[in-house]
Amino acid sequence: MDMYAIGAILHQLLTGRTPFTAPGVAALLVKILNESAPTLEDVDGIAPATRQLVRRMLAKKPEARFKNYAQLIAAIGAAQHAVRA
Repeated sequence: MDMYAIGAILHQLLTGRTPFTAPGVAALLVKILNESAPTLEDVDGIAPATRQLVRRMLAKKPEARFKNYAQLIAAIGAAQHAVRA
């Protein structure tokens, strides 16, 4: 599974909705390819570190996402630490 897909799942887990919606598969793919994913800024109760984590996972450019799962796990640990601090 790639980082973008995990980011989309995490977005849905945190908000109860998918990052993109459209009336059909073709329209959904057009949105995914051409629009930036919505931020989590309007969702109460999500720590800034978690918002940044999801934003990075949903970056359009693959090189802007985490390079591997070790980086992702480290970022999740940092986000947890930030919430506890």
